[in-house]
Amino acid sequence: MINWEEWNDEKLKADQRYKLIFIRRFGEEESEFMEKGVFGRKGIETLTSRYIPVKVDVDERPDVFIRYGFGATPSVSITTQDGRTLGGGTLCDYESFIKFMIELGTLITREKEIIEKYGAEEVEEDEEPKNDIDISEIRLQDLAQNVAKRVVEAKIPSTKLLLEILSMWIKIGNETEARKTLNLLEMAEDKVEGGIFSGSSYENPLKFSTFKSSDENVRYALELKRFGEKFNDKAIQEKAEKQLDFSKTFFNGEYFTNLIGEDQEYYKSTKSIREIRQKPPKDERLFSGKNLEIAEMLIDLGELDLAQKVVNKVSESLISGKKIFHSEKKNVENLTADLTQALITFSKMKNYPEEKTEELEGILYSKRGKNLFFDYKENGFGALKKRKIDILGNIKAAKFFKFQGKEKEANEIIKSLLPKILEKNSTYIIYIYSLLLQ
Repeated sequence: MINWEEWNDEKLKADQRYKLIFIRRFGEEESEFMEKGVFGRKGIETLTSRYIPVKVDVDERPDVFIRYGFGATPSVSITTQDGRTLGGGTLCDYESFIKFMIELGTLITREKEIIEKYGAEEVEEDEEPKNDIDISEIRLQDLAQNVAKRVVEAKIPSTKLLLEILSMWIKIGNETEARKTLNLLEMAEDKVEGGIFSGSSYENPLKFSTFKSSDENVRYALELKRFGEKFNDKAIQEKAEKQLDFSKTFFNGEYFTNLIGEDQEYYKSTKSIREIRQKPPKDERLFSGKNLEIAEMLIDLGELDLAQKVVNKVSESLISGKKIFHSEKKNVENLTADLTQALITFSKMKNYPEEKTEELEGILYSKRGKNLFFDYKENGFGALKKRKIDILGNIKAAKFFKFQGKEKEANEIIKSLLPKILEKNSTYIIYIYSLLLQ
């Protein structure tokens, strides 16, 4: 049995071993088969001892799937230390994988010098990008649209990313690509109860479990509304209203929760059986960042009273104005993504105290480097806390500054982020470009 590592860009880059990258999809039978029937077999670790084994969920890192996947899940890719693919493939049985690994191991042994030389040359060409990139020369539009098309063509089921892509096409006015993206999202809908499954987070350990994320469902309602209005589609406008009504079922009277469904057999069952079978409970944790994001979307949807209720509840998590309680990691405070989302949402609330917003902005500036804002790893060495750049949090910081009319500060953040995004996760190009379209 293999002890898997999680994907970590810096750690993988520093590790001198070859990489064995297993890209899976949560709840997929084929992925479960390979994980248990191939990588779970006794003795497999002997053949994989020269590699660092990394397991990646396609929904969490679609950029890894685009780069190392073979057009389907599950995918296995063997790479050099610096990321050059040596071989791999999609679904296979234990015997086929063993044969492949023996042949690849023989090749690596014989051609080691050539492979390592080739890898070293690629590292030299792929040095840390300089930070003096002119935004106008990046051709962000082409980059974002090309990445978006690749994601849709690959049918990557990350609803959060697909919603961002849909938003981009709507803003641009490209109805053809918007409809392609919308078709993929409709495939992710729950045909029995309505709404969509989350493509980015799963909480129920049961096989074939489903997890409905409240923020993605509200975002779906918002983008459907924008789509219907932009392209004058009455049917989509009606669907947007129904989706908003469904999204409100996530509201527990104080804030939005997530819904956990049962396995796929539950969704195949008849209505009478569904009524007598007990479903798993809702996830009642207060996800402050998600609820603040939902409140912002509710404002855009014109649901001001509901947005106010959410803000009132989440505001209780601001302890003495100094901390933002992040319920997903309870030992971490003031995460950049949550802090910037609070600033965005509170700035849109007309009756939110201005002095509170200014206080939060002061906390944000205390986390600033030259241009970017940092999180601090709670478990740093000794008294030192390791700085970590939250890409999404910094994109939201740029959004906040644009909302305030501070274009120069927003552009400085984007300019500093671009090299890191282009190097590590190209899908964030879509978020950056969508931000500039606002």
